[in-house]
Amino acid sequence: MKKKTLLVVTTIIVVFGAQLKAQTAPLNSKPVSVNLNLSDVIGSSAASTSSIVSFNYSSIVDYYTDQEKPKPADITVTSSMPYTLSIKPDANASLALKNIMSLVKVAFKRSGETLYGTPLDITSPSVIYPSEPGSLSTAYDPKYSISSKDMLGLFKAHPEYINGSTYTVTITYNIQTI
Repeated sequence: MKKKTLLVVTTIIVVFGAQLKAQTAPLNSKPVSVNLNLSDVIGSSAASTSSIVSFNYSSIVDYYTDQEKPKPADITVTSSMPYTLSIKPDANASLALKNIMSLVKVAFKRSGETLYGTPLDITSPSVIYPSEPGSLSTAYDPKYSISSKDMLGLFKAHPEYINGSTYTVTITYNIQTI
């Protein structure tokens, strides 16, 4: 009799267990699809510091001294795609202003690097980095400079420019996907 009872209980467990396994989803359930739409992005931001670079020549010593104005992490680029970084000068600048401002050179390096690239004339369109990889955040350190040799050459060639005036030109840094 014990064997019969054990056989019945085992059969009941096997049958109900199979029925429980056959129910794969609860009666009150709903599947949900989750979409993640990722778009290409590109953008830049400027450091919170001033966007003005000033060179002051108030004494003869200034004319005989190379001048440098580094701007650490002044430009930060975020891009999901490869891009170029370039300079676009002010297209409306007069020839005289371009002559004067061609003294100013800008060299770049990525933040964290030690060496700057070749200095570029800010009055000519120039590609700074022709092929940068996409990145969440790449900061660049521009360094503006005027050599005393170039300044003295301007002084000699065009003394009329040295007249107490302030000369200003606007340059734009462009990022473009490639």
